[in-house]
Amino acid sequence: MDRIEKIIFVGKRAICREPMAAAILQREHLNFPVKILARGFVVLFPEPLNQKAEAVMISNGIALENYMSSQLEPTDFGDTTLILTFDQAAKEKVLEMEGAQNVEVLTDLTGDELENTVSLELLALVNNIKSVSDGCSFDAAKGTVQIPAGVRKVTISLGKEAPKPSVFEDVQEDDWFCDDVAYVNEKGIMTGLKETVFGPEAELSRAQFATILYRMNGEPDVTYTAKFPDVPAGQFYSEAVIWASQIGVVTGYTDSGYFGTNDPITREQMVTMMYRYAEYKKYESKEPTDISAFTDADKVTEFAEKAMKWAVANGIIAGKENEDGSYRLDPQGGTSRAECAIIIQRFMEKFEK
Repeated sequence: MDRIEKIIFVGKRAICREPMAAAILQREHLNFPVKILARGFVVLFPEPLNQKAEAVMISNGIALENYMSSQLEPTDFGDTTLILTFDQAAKEKVLEMEGAQNVEVLTDLTGDELENTVSLELLALVNNIKSVSDGCSFDAAKGTVQIPAGVRKVTISLGKEAPKPSVFEDVQEDDWFCDDVAYVNEKGIMTGLKETVFGPEAELSRAQFATILYRMNGEPDVTYTAKFPDVPAGQFYSEAVIWASQIGVVTGYTDSGYFGTNDPITREQMVTMMYRYAEYKKYESKEPTDISAFTDADKVTEFAEKAMKWAVANGIIAGKENEDGSYRLDPQGGTSRAECAIIIQRFMEKFEK
């Protein structure tokens, strides 16, 4: 390339390494004017910066306020635009798009155009690094890795094992929800419908979501009471629903007295339970915010309005994109198990660090 006017870091969801790299390159490594962006090739709805990535950024004096991920589009490509991925698989994924050009793997470039940027990828591993190879230095206090210009290969020793392949046959490594499902499964918050089946597209029920919150709280001892006619003793959800009722997280249906065990949980019901749970745990959080920018904000039921505003303010709910580029909350819509895994991970990374 004779001239670079724009650099775009591209990854699967653009909520961790990509925005980190863009911000750090903009501040530390460029000595010529160029626009730096981050994009994802699997962005079903905008998401905020990953909480661990945000912590690393702040420790380095960089704040990405109001960052939300966005999709890589064919219009992003151009003769003066350099597309950077973090691995060969992502590069090949980008090259499948119409009009793709000037796509490179970040660690293949040193000197000339992007001297020293290999260090950016290591920042994402900062909490996991034990040591680095000779000639490089790792400052654990600051969370930075210094790599001399021109170095093309760096050896690092990690404190944890590399991520394991998915244990579920219906969750593949390139699925947009793979990392989130692995996160909640490893923590014992969400298990499979069967030993090797997660059921990512299956709708989540009210009983299942109560069970998720119960597991998040360490599954405390509960004395069963016949609180709801449709919550008998001895079911997988029995103690969870009774516990949630006792602490005020669920109330059941006021018109029938039933809990609605097998009813699909709506998005507004889910955020209401999470809001009540956060209050029960006395978590510090941002105040509810205005949601009028969402096209269906007026469809949020009164009982869930404050909770929905709280969920948006704290990055728990990001909305779904409409065809015209606007966003909706879909308050009465159901939630798949894969979507729930994402929402639970956001909640836990924000409040249960």
